Amino acid sequence: MKSKSALTKKDIIVVLACLVFLLANLGLVNSNGREHAKRMVCATNIRQSFLAMERFSNDNEGELPPHTFLPWVWDVSVKTCDIILKYGATKNTLYCPSNKQQKRYRKEYWEYAPPMFRVTGYFWIIDATGRPPIQGSGNKQWLRTIYIKNAAEAELITDATLSDVGNWPHAEYPNGNFEQILCSGMAVYPKVGYDTTNHLKSEKEPAGGNIGFADGHVDWRNFSEMERRLNIPGSLIFWW
Repeated sequence: MKSKSALTKKDIIVVLACLVFLLANLGLVNSNGREHAKRMVCATNIRQSFLAMERFSNDNEGELPPHTFLPWVWDVSVKTCDIILKYGATKNTLYCPSNKQQKRYRKEYWEYAPPMFRVTGYFWIIDATGRPPIQGSGNKQWLRTIYIKNAAEAELITDATLSDVGNWPHAEYPNGNFEQILCSGMAVYPKVGYDTTNHLKSEKEPAGGNIGFADGHVDWRNFSEMERRLNIPGSLIFWW
């Protein structure tokens, strides 16, 4: 007797998100609907990347993929990217659909500095030698494994929310500019020109972002609930 396959609740959510996303691209959904669809696809991306790292952990005594310290937390070594792809993620799942700049210049971001690292669309809260402490409230930490106490509260992959406070005339303290962030790699890809936060209301007001936790669940966090977690002194702040 042939077994009957059934869609799970998660399968249905993914299908609906993709359907709304396709309709949005065809202009059949308003701007709020389009952004909502992108947020759903974004959450699915983070979940898919988590599952890839979970599979790697199961094969490697609970350890997360090896990571190299890089100042920008969306920069990931080519080796680490290859591991995540090998274990089930795809290149598209490493980028948020709401980031127009990264969508337009995907090739430049993906091939930013091979064979050293790639610029992805998410922050990776993975430990590496030389990492400075995470700032702000709560007991936040860089992760070496997903098998930790209070895994449901430990961020592992987050939407990219970043602000430039030092390099643009219109970057006003304390929040700065979230839409046109002077990137240190302009000499590498000058036509790109600037980086940007994933989910924006305006150049100085992000909407928030999806947060993937070490237990595998993904939640939306409004920007009003985010804190400054890491900074490059005098210029850049990373929020989650």
